[in-house]
Amino acid sequence: MRPLLLALAPLALLASCAKTNDPVTSPSPDPSTSAPDEGPSEYLDVYAVLTPEQDARVAELSEALGKVGLTTPHKRGYPAHCTLYLTMYPKAIEAQVVEEVSRIAGEHEPFAITLGDLRPTAAGWLFVNIDTSASLRTLSDLVAERLHARRTQSQPLPEWVVKSPEKKASFLRYGSPNVGAFFEPHVTLLAGEKQEEVERFLAMKPENRAVRGNVVAIAVGEADKLGQVTRVIARYDLGKR
Repeated sequence: MRPLLLALAPLALLASCAKTNDPVTSPSPDPSTSAPDEGPSEYLDVYAVLTPEQDARVAELSEALGKVGLTTPHKRGYPAHCTLYLTMYPKAIEAQVVEEVSRIAGEHEPFAITLGDLRPTAAGWLFVNIDTSASLRTLSDLVAERLHARRTQSQPLPEWVVKSPEKKASFLRYGSPNVGAFFEPHVTLLAGEKQEEVERFLAMKPENRAVRGNVVAIAVGEADKLGQVTRVIARYDLGKR
């Protein structure tokens, strides 16, 4: 375990100055702005695959949102997922990223996660919380440590991150403000919708219900600027080398 603890030390350092009430948002820089020597870039999302029961819960909430005129990423055909680490990479190294994800998957056994309460944030975002278990946090930290050196180093700093020195430090090292102490696992139900429409849905007091299950696979997919997976590239079962 000593090498793993050493590898995760930078993320632990970020934890010492974390603010737990910062909103979680998705990346916004345009991948086409990477430096010429890095070539064109793309967002790649390494994520935990939900169980069929958890996916059904997301589908149920999507149907309820549809009744008030709101369309979820799930309804648009994007896979519901729990992001472990999302950042921008040069397109030319996509295969390297995928290969490293396959190795990480082989090193980890399945573990339990719980899909929980609804959580709205500013600017029309709505999440389903996922409990931050030690296993989930450790896997997220490890993926970030193993992949961040390959990311697009010229990735622009989002304007909203500048306002938070701690998240800025995370972004400058990892290309993501949502890792380490700032990792808040969730499934995105709405991304950037009208705030009043989100509030109207929540005023209907939708049921909060926990759905527990085992993460048995992780995957990597291409994501859009809102952090939604538009193309599943590969999926790997945990614990299978």
